[in-house]
Amino acid sequence: TSTMTLCEKLNNSSYLLSQEGENLLQNCVITFSHIDVQVKDKLNEQIVEMKGKVVRELRKSVTHIISDDWFSKKCIYARKHKSPTVMRPDWIDACWEMKLSGIHFSPDNFLQYKLPIFYGMKLCFSQVRKAV
Repeated sequence: TSTMTLCEKLNNSSYLLSQEGENLLQNCVITFSHIDVQVKDKLNEQIVEMKGKVVRELRKSVTHIISDDWFSKKCIYARKHKSPTVMRPDWIDACWEMKLSGIHFSPDNFLQYKLPIFYGMKLCFSQVRKAV
């Protein structure tokens, strides 16, 4: 039986297998963007504890960006290239809770933590005709 890591599951959400909490972020390479230093330090410790790797710069090996907006260079790159996956900071908190509780998961548990596509943006529409 093969097991997939959370990173592999999020990128292939149709494949559902369990992963032990201790190694929840194994094979995940994570970078931060627009995250408060204190929050980043706490999340960094949790990621490493769950066997993930944290890097400062965006490189090919990065699987996830943790951010709370779309306006950084890293997030703009991710939108343009549809990779890596951009997740909200509370995704790491949810992973940590699963690690502590020992509950198995499916990728669907984590899809809610993807940064919404228009999050933090203000949209303006003009010359839109009313439907008849």
